[in-house]
Amino acid sequence: MARAYAMDGATFYQSGRKIRVQGLDARDPGMSSEHATQRLQRALDAGSVTVEPVEVDGSGHTVAVVRVNGRNVADAVRASTN
Repeated sequence: MARAYAMDGATFYQSGRKIRVQGLDARDPGMSSEHATQRLQRALDAGSVTVEPVEVDGSGHTVAVVRVNGRNVADAVRASTN
């Protein structure tokens, strides 16, 4: 699987697709910060990434449940902010 590249705290590119992590919102306070981007990148780099598409948003981006080694990335990123 191609490497995933975080764009902000809730969105990443992989294999030419822009994917938004379900359960994370880049509009939330702090989610567009460099720290939020780094948290998402660390989570994505932690193992095998699986993407389960849920819908396509109004911008045409895939919204998906994203897991790394079976763990939900949204949960991992939110846990690292506390």
